[in-house]
Amino acid sequence: MKGGRNRRNRDRGQSRDKRGRNGVRNIVRPSKQVCDSAGRVEAKYLRQASVTYPGPSTRRVVYYNYPTSGIGAALVRLDNIASDNTEPAEADKFAAYGYLGAGTVVKVAYPAVTVSSNPLALTYWTSGGGYAGFDGLGRVIAQKWQIQATGGAVKDHFTYGYDGNSNRLYRTNEVDHTFDELYHANGSAGSYDPASPRGLRRAGGLDRLKDFRRGTLTASQQGGPLDTVATASRTQQWALDAVGNWGGFKSDAGDGGTWDLEQTRDHNKANEIEDGADQDSDAIEVTTGGAWVQPAYNLAGNMTTGPKPDSPATPQVCTYDAWNRLMTVSEGSGTPTLVVTYSYDGRNRRIRKVVEGDPDVTYDYYYNESWQVLEVRKGEDPDPLEQYVWGIQYVDAPVVRFRDGNVDGDLLDTQDNTDSTLYYTYDGNFNGHSRG
Repeated sequence: MKGGRNRRNRDRGQSRDKRGRNGVRNIVRPSKQVCDSAGRVEAKYLRQASVTYPGPSTRRVVYYNYPTSGIGAALVRLDNIASDNTEPAEADKFAAYGYLGAGTVVKVAYPAVTVSSNPLALTYWTSGGGYAGFDGLGRVIAQKWQIQATGGAVKDHFTYGYDGNSNRLYRTNEVDHTFDELYHANGSAGSYDPASPRGLRRAGGLDRLKDFRRGTLTASQQGGPLDTVATASRTQQWALDAVGNWGGFKSDAGDGGTWDLEQTRDHNKANEIEDGADQDSDAIEVTTGGAWVQPAYNLAGNMTTGPKPDSPATPQVCTYDAWNRLMTVSEGSGTPTLVVTYSYDGRNRRIRKVVEGDPDVTYDYYYNESWQVLEVRKGEDPDPLEQYVWGIQYVDAPVVRFRDGNVDGDLLDTQDNTDSTLYYTYDGNFNGHSRG
């Protein structure tokens, strides 16, 4: 193999990011092989054992615990994340993991979140020894957060359907179907083929989202896939040009019979929102709904003026540094009022946010090696405002957040309801659905 020898040499002693089918991440650093007295060769590994948080004098330490024997030890699979590393009690575990094969996570339990001593856990529909929550391509088609007891309360439960190109067509919310979501126009995902996997057959296209509806899903054909929302609580549509720019956008807090917002947009050759050939000074033209601020950009393509998200008619003005990092945000016409200032470290991580006010409030952010926020400090207080523990399934999958709202070093205050310990549940896309 051309270049194979050099590649082998480069790999020696370097970190390897091992990922299972479901995004399991284990950093394994190979070391030298060691021979015992019988001449047997054993591979030794370095693996993450703990994380010590910045904290005050008494720092939080989170431990990553692995099996000491069996297949889990041989495959270096993480067993649990806990506040103790010596046979931690269930209440000391933040998360515990179950696997299928070498590294596919099929269960995530929160032993500290219990009902009658039964923990909350994420599962993928275990039945008869199988995992029906995955299809033949490893895609999540069903997942459930449930108290692990017979008839245990279901906190979140989602199912999914895909086309032949793995575009997600819908998501059902089995706890409350009014929050089902359809990612195409009613009935237009493609023809129904009972012989194809899950009855879905691709209809062509460029794999771009053009229609969205939220509401109870039904099937337009008997025995067919879920493809219709008859009564929607939110409808959105996009008109896309050849390179994916939004030529038009519609949104309605209903079924789209009467749009709340309807607009068209012009773009320049740099794909920036800019007035087109009609030269009418409006790059965003609104047919229905309130007017939006017309965007402006600097020579690097950063948006310097744009609509404020919760008030699109109000200008939001942004400044950037030489590395195109957002530095300040102001709002208002004429002389804008400064809202927030950001600072970064040499690796482009945002390490400070100053919210303007009387007085200003400063937040400092501390990260781990994966750019995940471990701790947030407020002002000059040495006690952390927030601390986060992260799971292994995905880089944006937190397990728990500890918040000390009054920053007194005690997470158990109840008199002012500012302290909290919040465990996270999430859907198949790792969108958070938090539970206390």
